[in-house]
Amino acid sequence: GLSVNEAMNFGLPVIISDTCGSARDLVEENKNGHICVTGDTVQLGSYMRQLLAMDETAYQDMADYSRLLISRYDYAAIIRNIKTIGAA
Repeated sequence: GLSVNEAMNFGLPVIISDTCGSARDLVEENKNGHICVTGDTVQLGSYMRQLLAMDETAYQDMADYSRLLISRYDYAAIIRNIKTIGAA
């Protein structure tokens, strides 16, 4: 799971397995990557071909969205959330 966070911090679109616990939190389908059904090699290959065939603008849009989504989990956000929980 952490490799997905790292890839997103580097602004990469991601393809993640549906069995990865963070899949639904970190990936918005076609916005910053894809969630692949575990064991479905045809689907995985299709997603990989889609990413490789993207024009630079579409790829950059996905990369930027990855950075945006992962920013929800930076240290400042975590500290804010802990303070909010402590105040409740």
